[in-house]
Amino acid sequence: MGDEDLSKLWEGLTLTEDEQAFVKVSDKDLMEAAQRGSFCLLAKVITERIFNKEAFRSTMLQVWKLEGAVTFTELGESSFIMEFEMTTDKDKILRGRPWTFDRSLIGIQDIDSSLPPSAVSFSLEPFWVQIHNIPFACMTESYGHQIASAIGKVLKVEVNRDGQGWGKCLRVFVEVDITKPLARGRWVVAGERKVWSAFKYERLQSFCFRCGVIMHQGRGCYNQRPQEDQPAQYGPWLRATPNKTPFISTKSYGVKPAPKKIR
Repeated sequence: MGDEDLSKLWEGLTLTEDEQAFVKVSDKDLMEAAQRGSFCLLAKVITERIFNKEAFRSTMLQVWKLEGAVTFTELGESSFIMEFEMTTDKDKILRGRPWTFDRSLIGIQDIDSSLPPSAVSFSLEPFWVQIHNIPFACMTESYGHQIASAIGKVLKVEVNRDGQGWGKCLRVFVEVDITKPLARGRWVVAGERKVWSAFKYERLQSFCFRCGVIMHQGRGCYNQRPQEDQPAQYGPWLRATPNKTPFISTKSYGVKPAPKKIR
């Protein structure tokens, strides 16, 4: 029985007088734990398969190229505490999310020292999402927030200094709830035109093609297999093709003309 199941079991028990007594954590101990936690991250490999933990540690250290030392402490079958010698290494990992190992997402969370390990949720993970087939008029920071809100909390919209993001697609950084089906797009109405703007997720690896959930990859899915005449609702088309050059790549030649006056 897991820690979460045990917590629910204990909540329903009739406790003795001794068991009902509280143990108060001092403010000093909370502050010291919070200080240590500022050098730590929680990590969980989101997979239903057994994986090689030593391979995970060695592979990710090669990928991250940290400047200082890091200590891994196992919390469960697929979760770890990572304690860093330097906070710059911790910040580097947070900025580079999402990370994957063996085609599985790695959930990364800060530590709240007032919570037990069983209460830590790895349900939210930020992704760079490309919004395709979007009208030029919507390729702005403001509309990027409005459209991407269908996915989750918008953290950043990739635009230039003028707040414009004209290019082949608009790129946004969004918190994705990996326990829910991936948002596939959103209808956009521009004047008399109604267009479907599709979402594509960068670094999206394993996810369930039946229900669109990242947290599991098909095992124990509540959705039945689609019938032969029914098109698949989720598939590899939700993965964004890696792009080596910036989407907003603008070059000017010659003398820059003065801004046009609008009468």
